[in-house]
Order: sequence, then C-alpha cells, then structure tokens
Amino acid sequence: MKNKTKYLVAILLMLISFLLIGATNVNAETTAEVNNYSDLTDKMNDNVTNVVRLTSDITLREDSNTTFSLEMSKTLDFNGFTLTIPEHYRLKLIYRNTLDLKFINSNNSKRAKLNLLTDTGATPIYNEIMKAEYTVNFEMDGIDVEYIKDFDSFWQTAGDYRFNNVVFKNLKVTGFYEIVDTRAYESVKFSNVTKDNKKGRAETYLINSSTLTVDEVIDADSIIEYYDREGTKIANRTDKLGTIKAYWGPITVKKKEVQTLTATTEDELIAAVNQINNSKDTIIKLGADIKLTKFLGFNVLGNVTLDLAGNTLDVSEHNLTFYYGYKDENNYNFRSNLTIKDSGNGNSGKIVGVGFNGRVRLSTLDMTEELKNLPKTYGFTIDGGTYAVTGTNSWDEYIFDVLSDSEPMEQNITINVNVKKGVFEVGKVDGEIFYFPSSDETNMKANFNFETLMVKGLGVKLGSNILGEKRINEVIPNDTKLYYTTDTNQVIELEDKATLVRNVRTSTNAIYPQYIKLAKETGLSVNNVTLPNVTFGYTVVPEATINITNIGAAELKITNVTVSDTDKFEINISSQPTIGIGATNTDFKIKGEFVV
Repeated sequence: MKNKTKYLVAILLMLISFLLIGATNVNAETTAEVNNYSDLTDKMNDNVTNVVRLTSDITLREDSNTTFSLEMSKTLDFNGFTLTIPEHYRLKLIYRNTLDLKFINSNNSKRAKLNLLTDTGATPIYNEIMKAEYTVNFEMDGIDVEYIKDFDSFWQTAGDYRFNNVVFKNLKVTGFYEIVDTRAYESVKFSNVTKDNKKGRAETYLINSSTLTVDEVIDADSIIEYYDREGTKIANRTDKLGTIKAYWGPITVKKKEVQTLTATTEDELIAAVNQINNSKDTIIKLGADIKLTKFLGFNVLGNVTLDLAGNTLDVSEHNLTFYYGYKDENNYNFRSNLTIKDSGNGNSGKIVGVGFNGRVRLSTLDMTEELKNLPKTYGFTIDGGTYAVTGTNSWDEYIFDVLSDSEPMEQNITINVNVKKGVFEVGKVDGEIFYFPSSDETNMKANFNFETLMVKGLGVKLGSNILGEKRINEVIPNDTKLYYTTDTNQVIELEDKATLVRNVRTSTNAIYPQYIKLAKETGLSVNNVTLPNVTFGYTVVPEATINITNIGAAELKITNVTVSDTDKFEINISSQPTIGIGATNTDFKIKGEFVV
C-alpha cells in the first residue's frame, strides 16, 4: 500500500446467522455458450435462452443479412470476444414483444468488440420495433464499436416506433458521425463513453441534436470533455449536444473527480462550501464541532456529501440551506444529489437547531422560465447521524424544510428522499421529520424510501402534506417493520401498512418516552471502512474499526467476518458477539498486511 487509501466497502463479506431465517427465492436464468454463427443465431432467436455468451470470435453470414427476431429479453455477452458484421451485409434486429436487449462484456481482463465492416450505404445495424405497444429498452456496456467510415448514426430505428430507453456505458465508438440518431429513443444516457473518428479529424458528435442538453444525457457525477482549437474543454450542462462538435480530438463522457475537504472551523466550512462546483463531486467532512454564527448556503451541484464524522453542527442561531441544482444560468445541474451522512460511531454525528432560524432547509434559487420548465431529478439521502430540533415553541415542529419556498414550487422537480438510517428528535408536540408543501401548492413530485430510523417526540410523525398523503407501504421496503408508542407505554407494530403516513404518530403522553421506529425484520449494517494513508517505508500497519449495527427487529449473532482479499487484509478476532436491537458492535478490526 503505497500512498493509497484502501476503500473496503465492497470487500467485506458478512456471514451472519439470524434468529429468524427467511426463505430465498431464486429465479433461474438460462445461459447458452456459443462459438459459431449457427449456434449464435439459434440461441438469439429462441424463446428460452436469457443469456447468450460468446466463447470465441464470430463473424456473421457473408452471403446474406443476419436476423435476430426477438420475442423475449436477451443479453448478448461478448465475454471478451469480437463479433464481426461483414462488408456487404447487415445485422437486423426485429423486436416482436416488450423486452430488454443488452450487449455486455462480462470478461474483466479482455476488451470486447463489435467490428463493423459493412459498406452498403446504410447503417450496419437495422432495428425495427414491430408494434407501438411494445416497450423496448437497449443497453450496451463494455463493448467497443469500430466502423470503417465516419458517416451514419450507429444506433437508429426503422419504422415508426422508438426505443424507450437507450444506455451506452464503458465503451468507445470509433467511426460514425454520431452514436445515436435523435429519432431512435425516448430517453438516452451515456456513462464512461468515448466517441472518436476512424479516418482522421472531422466533426464528430455524441448526438447531433439542437434541442437535447448535456444535462439530459449524463448523470450528476459525469462530465463531457472535448477538444476544439483552444484545447480541452468541459461542456456546460446547458450546452446543446449539437454544439459539441469535436474536431481536434475525441468526445469523452467520464466521471468527475471527487474532492474531499475537511472543515474544523466555521470559516473552513464556508471556504469548503465555496469550492463546490459542477466539474467535481464534493465531500465535506467535519473535523470538529462547529456552530454557525452566520447563514450558510450550500449550492448542491452534482453529488455533494456532508459527512458529520461524529461531530456536531449547531445551526440553532443561523439556518443551513441547501440550494439544489442551480447557481446561475451558466452553472446548473438538474441531476444533483445531496447526502448527509455520519461516518462516526453509532449516530454520534449531529445537526442540532431550534426555532425558525435554526433548521435545515432544502430549496432552490430562482431561474428563467425556460429553465424552470426543464425536468429536474434531485436526490436527498440521510445515512446515519442524529438530527434534533430542541425547542418547544412555534417553528420547532419539524427538522427538515423540503422545497416549501416559492422558488421550487414551479420548477418541475422530482425529489427522491432516502433515509438509510438515522435518529431524529423533535421538541414540539405534534412534530415531524420532514415538512413538505401540500400537493395543491406545487408541481413537485416526491418519492420516499425509509429503511431504518427512529424519530422521538410527543405526537411525532414522519411527515405531512406530500409525504403525509403517501401510504406507509409506499415509503418503506417490504422487509421493514414500523413500531410506534402509545400513552400506556406500549410499543405497537403497525399491521396495516396501507395507513396514511400522516395518521401514524406517537402518543402525546409525556410520562413515557415516545417514538416511531423503522427496523428491518433481520439485518446488519456495516459502515464504510477506510484505512489511513501510508507512505513507502512505513513501519506501523494501518488498522481501522468495523462498525456493525443491528438494524433489525431482533437480536442478531455474528458468526464470522471475513474479507475476500486475504492476502491484503486480515480481521483481528474471531469472536461471535450478539448485537442487541439498534446497538453497534466495534469488536472487529481490519488491518492491512505489511508490504515491503
């Protein structure tokens, strides 16, 4: 490990025994391996095989067109091999049902290729959807495409009907004038894609569209980089795709860099917030307790994370406002996401406030009418931490004020709210976590997913208005149970999950603790583990604690904790602790192996 931080999110493999074991449903998938043209066409045309996997390079027929007549969803796995369409013929894809078609490469060590030698005066791949009622989606992942000419559109349709969704990711297209024809899709997305010419420099496009913007075709964590006479450029998210006509080099859709900034004082926090921009995703991590002595506004552009890291952010005197998606007319991102998380132990990181000024607000800035009408999809995730409004007076009845200002109400917003875990405390009677506007005041749409949480307070509920109008089964997963307290100190499990959110609240009896709790039927949650940086010549092997939290509704026992890369990491103990409901175990440590 040399000048590197090891992120262990994906490599921790938990083998856990639960007190309650649920049945597992397995949907069998039929896979066929093919190494010749005849087997390939047979399996792509049948109504049985889900996945067709190449085991060698294959060239399609050289005496006529090849046709795949599709009546069911199919995945063509190139598996590191090359599929060639010969010079005088085409591949015809005929869609005779609602289905998904995917071209993928499952081989992590070899690049896969679609080699297009066709020189017939028409595009090498012919797509036709046979009926208007068929919904067809196409995804291409990890397949490089090479065409002998710099003309034509790679992906287009014949006839009157379009693809529903078209997705290109992790690939390079060489040749063609553009990747997709504007008449081929209802929606299109690019991720980690490069478009370049085959025969020297000439204008080249992702899509030559005068209406489609950058913001509509890439995710919040991506940018489009291209070259003109002045050098390398980053496309503004407002740019029309037809204006990005690269001549001097390729067009590349790639992930943004991620900047991680640490703030230990209010001034450092303000400075970090001012570094948020559209070209990078931003993580701001608190390094100490901070109290706001002045208003603080975050511009949420792209993916922005505020990590409390076990510290307290006090907004009791001045509120904290997150402005989604827009800074000015040349700097906006209508696919922006905000995450507030706590990488500390046991929800020890906190945001505390009181009164009208002391709260967390989610809002937007005003913008032109043209921009207001564009669709916007924003995300708000809470992943750990404690959030409290401690007052008992007016304006102390909710913690998060979500898009209730006048500016967001007519901006065509869809917001997806996801609470993975957290503790919420409301001081005023009949309070709530989230305050939303009512549905008759706004054109905003909202989706909710509440996984594990506890909200404490007298008469408290999850939320009102848009949220309050949802049913419980619309906002929590199927494997989650909801409990609430009564005035006789009982804890009741909600049986009827069709109950409206606004009708599920605790008692107002102050004699007993009152709360609503969401818990998985069974489940443990493992924190993201980061080992400290080391430099060449280090003598102390880095070590980090693994926080394992019981987010279920019963005690759970850990039988084993292992890592997949045993040559690089080791777990320090092999005990089998039992974790109580809502408790966090910190017994397990992960250590990097010493490297000379």
